[in-house]
Amino acid sequence: MRPSKRGRYQNDGNTNLIKIKAFPSAVSLPALFMNDKTQQLKLYKYLGQQLGIKSCQILERAFGIKPIVLTKRELTDIVKEKTGIPAFSADLSHYFVDWKTWEQLIEYDWTDKKKYLVDRYDCDNFAGSFQARMTETYGLNTAGRLYCKVYDKDTGVIVSGHVAVLIVDKDKRVFLMESQNDKTLEINDPTQKLVVGNWRYVLNYVRFN
Repeated sequence: MRPSKRGRYQNDGNTNLIKIKAFPSAVSLPALFMNDKTQQLKLYKYLGQQLGIKSCQILERAFGIKPIVLTKRELTDIVKEKTGIPAFSADLSHYFVDWKTWEQLIEYDWTDKKKYLVDRYDCDNFAGSFQARMTETYGLNTAGRLYCKVYDKDTGVIVSGHVAVLIVDKDKRVFLMESQNDKTLEINDPTQKLVVGNWRYVLNYVRFN
């Protein structure tokens, strides 16, 4: 089979292969309705890979991120001033956008849609996934993994150690984001009581990579 100029498939005498033109370079693949289960699974793996790549490219183009650049020292100073905790990064430059853009990035991210699995995909994985996707897709390294402890806001009893997300925007505002449910809270000074949902957060430090 081969695609015509209108994108339809034509039989070229070889019914075992089709051309996929939706991807960056057309490649020959086993036909969709093959009987070989192994080959079917191989095709699904390939399509899954290509859809993952394409989804990042589509989001990147849709948002058209145009960040401003500040130094690592400027980033760590902002975090220290607003939260009182140390910030760590191996990057010398950091890329910032406004909070309105961050709100949209959070809305169209799918980290919060993942299923919580004890030890396998829990708080540190949620935070790490969000942080990595922001860097991979948009080149933004101003969302960091926030290490903290969480307490019941009513009883004061400790719930557990925890990892959330800390975001710094281009206006030097700092936000706590719970990557499991997308809830956010702006942090204005180190003495602020940080409550999101049923938890009170006590911050320890943040890593931006």
